[in-house]
Amino acid sequence: MAAWLHERPYIQSLRQGQKPINKEMMRELLQNRTYTGRVPHTDTIYKKTLGQGKMSRRNRTEWFEGKHQGFVSDELFDECQAVRENLKRYRKTVGDMHTYILYDRVFCARICRMD
Repeated sequence: MAAWLHERPYIQSLRQGQKPINKEMMRELLQNRTYTGRVPHTDTIYKKTLGQGKMSRRNRTEWFEGKHQGFVSDELFDECQAVRENLKRYRKTVGDMHTYILYDRVFCARICRMD
């Protein structure tokens, strides 16, 4: 897909003098539904009164057909999302990872002593 983009004259003129499109750019592109030709909309909901404490948009966004032409097919986008979903179970969150330098090597003498 990066090669396809590099062949387009408009992309060439936009990217002139900049780094070529790489895999990180492609990853971001394949995670963004906007490139399928859709636009997002989320109603603003407030937790508090007087417009304070906006609620998160996560899992509340609705997607509608946009006026722009998408160049990522729905099938490719869905396939990429499925691959990412399958990788989730192998990834540990930062809260789950603990690094202890001397794990199982050092003990507290007061707690481990036998009375």
